[in-house]
Amino acid sequence: MGNICQCQALDIIQINRQDSLSETQINQQENIISVIWDSKGQRFVKTRFNLIKKENKEIRYVEAGGAFVKIDQFKDYSVRPEKTMNLEYMQNCKWIGQHGEKLQKIGKWTASWKGQKMDRVGGYYSNDGQKEGFWNELLENYWSRGQVQSYGEYFNNQKIGSWNYIYFKNIIGGGYYNEKGQRNGKWIVLSDKFWDCSQITYHGEYRNGNKIGRWDIYFEKKLIGGGQYYQNQRNKNGFKIGRWIGPNDWQSQIIDDGIYKEGRKIGRWDIWFQKDYENKQLVGGGQYQEKQQDGQLTESIKIGKWTELFDGFSNNSQITYIGEYQNGKKVGRWSIFYMDLWTKQNNLMQININYLCIVEVDYIILNKKEMKLQIHIRLVDGLTQMMVFGGIRQISFISYGQVFYTGNYIDGKKNGKWAIYFKDEWKNEKQLIGGGTYKVDQEDDNFIISNKIGYWIELSDNFGDGFGQQQIIFTGEYKNGKKFGIWNVMKRDKYKMEAGFKTILQNKIEGQN
Repeated sequence: MGNICQCQALDIIQINRQDSLSETQINQQENIISVIWDSKGQRFVKTRFNLIKKENKEIRYVEAGGAFVKIDQFKDYSVRPEKTMNLEYMQNCKWIGQHGEKLQKIGKWTASWKGQKMDRVGGYYSNDGQKEGFWNELLENYWSRGQVQSYGEYFNNQKIGSWNYIYFKNIIGGGYYNEKGQRNGKWIVLSDKFWDCSQITYHGEYRNGNKIGRWDIYFEKKLIGGGQYYQNQRNKNGFKIGRWIGPNDWQSQIIDDGIYKEGRKIGRWDIWFQKDYENKQLVGGGQYQEKQQDGQLTESIKIGKWTELFDGFSNNSQITYIGEYQNGKKVGRWSIFYMDLWTKQNNLMQININYLCIVEVDYIILNKKEMKLQIHIRLVDGLTQMMVFGGIRQISFISYGQVFYTGNYIDGKKNGKWAIYFKDEWKNEKQLIGGGTYKVDQEDDNFIISNKIGYWIELSDNFGDGFGQQQIIFTGEYKNGKKFGIWNVMKRDKYKMEAGFKTILQNKIEGQN
């Protein structure tokens, strides 16, 4: 499974967004954070989309640069898709059924995937729009590499009795719902991020919908962690206590290990990386400090030296951040390192620190605000070390250091001109490819907000020349931090970059003030 997961590419995965849009929010945008698979980096990366509700009972899912992902027609705005959706689901899944006089769903509903009817997926709605009887449902994060369904019974739109999770026609989890629709007794629960390469399940017990006692965490059939839940009179929902070992988000190869107290992390926490799910190597971690009020634990904050992992940390993108925390905020100098984990003959792991790209950031705290003061950069391709005074300059990088953002901060907020550079890995050349202007608005000499203004050239989140990447840019105007007017979607062939960008789509952004 490990090799298959490393060589195959995913398309588009999860979106998290707000619950609903009201009738009055015509033409207003709702920001969406999604996760996609970076085929070149073999890692998940975050990207942004907007949801726009139109007057013609149409909801548009629009890429941050203006490209349409999908257009949905809704008969009733009060009936919305699930709280958590994903782009591949939106593009490929279609539910088919009838509506009643009040626009409620009634009768039998079925689903199709990529135009093909799905076998035994769906169920029945009552005349008042309530799910009834046995249903075969798709999990919220259902996609081509996470084809999980759940099967069980509804009564008055509430799950009751036995429910099972089905994965490639095999039962891999499930449990029992009581008459109140609460999970009860022994359960095997799937991770929210369950997919082919991260088959994480949680094994434990519920009491009236709350987790209690010992819960174990498995990758496929191998125990990889777990911990204890505790209930008291103050907290009926239960909270984590004692030592917990568990996977980090989408990456089952990244393991967090530390102590919980009343549901909050305390003391030393370690971050481990498991290559091929066998040998593990300590790659990060740091210390949490308790804060109490009236003898009760109210929060825990990071203190002292920390080694943190890049959001897309993986076997092919081993990037870490090293620096200091004070009272939960970064201070002093932070460095970014690229690590190379390799297996020696004795099967032990060793870390080689390669100075592929070091970005050293100086932080100070001023008026309780985090400010970036100066940055020193050194790259292996010979970019000279930089120390910028009289203005704070930042350079960050994504996608193997191919894209660089450089500009100034004032009081921790972006200000003035920002430039975007692209490094051609084949020619070892950098070119100015995008950017624009930020304006910091002031009130009583206090900086309050930083907005994009004027003409901008922005890059797609998957911009690059690697496998599965495209070179797409978006050009248009900002007014008070919002897009307006005509925005162009432009693309160039990554194998014929000298031919330049050509417009492939134009979108008119409406409803901006």
